[in-house]
Amino acid sequence: MQEVFLKLWLQRSGLTEIENPAAWLVRLSSNMSLSHLQRQAIHSKAVSKLSSQSPQTSISIEAEIDLKKIQAHIADAVNSLPEKRQQVYKLSREGGLNRKQIADRLGLSESTVKNQLSTALKHIQEHLEKNYGIYLPLFLLSSIIRS
Repeated sequence: MQEVFLKLWLQRSGLTEIENPAAWLVRLSSNMSLSHLQRQAIHSKAVSKLSSQSPQTSISIEAEIDLKKIQAHIADAVNSLPEKRQQVYKLSREGGLNRKQIADRLGLSESTVKNQLSTALKHIQEHLEKNYGIYLPLFLLSSIIRS
């Protein structure tokens, strides 16, 4: 519908020449819908043809290799953290402890643990972006680290 109204707007100077605007709008909508469906069918056919030509295992192997590379870069970023922040981070992500458990174990307040984790994640994100050109939002970074 947006495309129909866009085309209508773009052709507004010639609208006065149209004898039956309602029929013209129906025809325009119909033609644009058919064009969209044809493009979508061609796209679907091309995607299915490509997916049948390349085995899924190669895609999953490539994705796994990429994930391992990213995890290695993350490990490098973690190793560049200050010792205490690194310890808090590892207890959380690798040890699976929550903030209260970490705070109890290290003798810190929960807010300090929360701040250290937040700072660590931001540092890792910036490290990846600066050194490897990899931009990962924090929510994605958290899921990659835990997998």
